[in-house]
Amino acid sequence: MVHWSAEEKQLITSVWSKVNVEECGAEALARLLIVYPWTQRFFDNFGNLSSPTAIIGNPKVRAHGKKVLSSFGEAVKNLDNIKNTYAKLSELHCEKLHVDPENFRLLGNILIIVLAAHFTKDFTPTCQAVWQKLVSVVAHALAYKYH
Repeated sequence: MVHWSAEEKQLITSVWSKVNVEECGAEALARLLIVYPWTQRFFDNFGNLSSPTAIIGNPKVRAHGKKVLSSFGEAVKNLDNIKNTYAKLSELHCEKLHVDPENFRLLGNILIIVLAAHFTKDFTPTCQAVWQKLVSVVAHALAYKYH
């Protein structure tokens, strides 16, 4: 189990309270698909992903990005129980979707970039370190069933 200090929890929740899940989720998933184009193979039913413009404007990318970031909010609500929070999603991504677990780490790093861009003043190096810890813990929890 991961230990979170009171300061870390406060930094996470203060940033999270300002996150527009729809906007940031769509941006994070779009960036993942653009920067790491091989991840597109998991979204072959999303239609046109032929260019950055197509990806950014794709309503299925936007909707799934919102869904992904909404799910990430569960980690924020359950900081002391992230592994169990993501147990079913880990199983789904491992056994049914066969998503490469490295993609969870990549998406976490993309989320850090999105948050830094949206919250420049609040996203200090200390805050970034805490969020980096959080996305790492979430990625590990999502990859749990792969081990």
